[in-house]
Amino acid sequence: MKNRKVQVDAVNLIANKTSYTQTDSSLEKPTLNTSIATNDIIVQSKRLATADKIDTAIANDLMAKSFDKRRNFILIERPMASFVKEKYPLLFSNAEVKNEIDRIFYDGKCTEFFQNIEKYAPHILSIARDDDPLLLTIQQKIEAFQTTPQKKYAQEVGALLMLSSLMQEGREYLKLDDTDCNPGDFPHIMCKARMNDIYFDQHIYRVFVERIMLCEASDFKEAILCLIGSYFIFNIKYPDTNFNTLVTFEKLFLEANDTDETELDLAVRQIIRSIQLKWRAKADC
Repeated sequence: MKNRKVQVDAVNLIANKTSYTQTDSSLEKPTLNTSIATNDIIVQSKRLATADKIDTAIANDLMAKSFDKRRNFILIERPMASFVKEKYPLLFSNAEVKNEIDRIFYDGKCTEFFQNIEKYAPHILSIARDDDPLLLTIQQKIEAFQTTPQKKYAQEVGALLMLSSLMQEGREYLKLDDTDCNPGDFPHIMCKARMNDIYFDQHIYRVFVERIMLCEASDFKEAILCLIGSYFIFNIKYPDTNFNTLVTFEKLFLEANDTDETELDLAVRQIIRSIQLKWRAKADC
């Protein structure tokens, strides 16, 4: 399947001035004064990034001020992640990755992402075959845990894993101790654990973009948020190997429509729609 850019094409963005996000609509060459201000922000950001303790308020202020220029830089110049890290080192942290996702969309988008995982998880599992080996494993994990939060987390992790099975794709985005995958330069998650262990909330996940670590995540759901967010932050196409899975993350959990419906197979559209309808029917009861 041919990939489509996740973020809106920069040339069309400038021509149409139609914003898919809050601030992408202004992609113009900076004036001299603006360039000086931007350079000052970059210098301050680099200095702060090397500090023993980062002042969160100052970091947020600097990143907010540099957002438009950073988006211009990424959309127009399409740099390697290493160049972005050199110029904007504060971006490469868990807090700033989530802040960046909120800046690209709107405040509260990350919170909505987690809420959508929670609301769709049982309905994702409900459309799997009763004899699906992964579903049986998920059910065993849920039953084995003693507390409601543990059971809920196992269900949500299982639902995220199940989407790849429903899309008949491997999980090239997830590199574990017992998985054999080669994500190459594409964004992916790494964790020093086995697949059977990640249903329990006790692992640290690392998200990589072009072999550069973007950030660490405290649980699998947060890692998926940072993974899908990295495609938007760095203006990267989805790889063919996980195209349908990543698009489903985009449409179900991020509730974004940057990938045109015509790019999706009918079966994929039907699965997404079925999950949404199952949740709506339950919500209306």
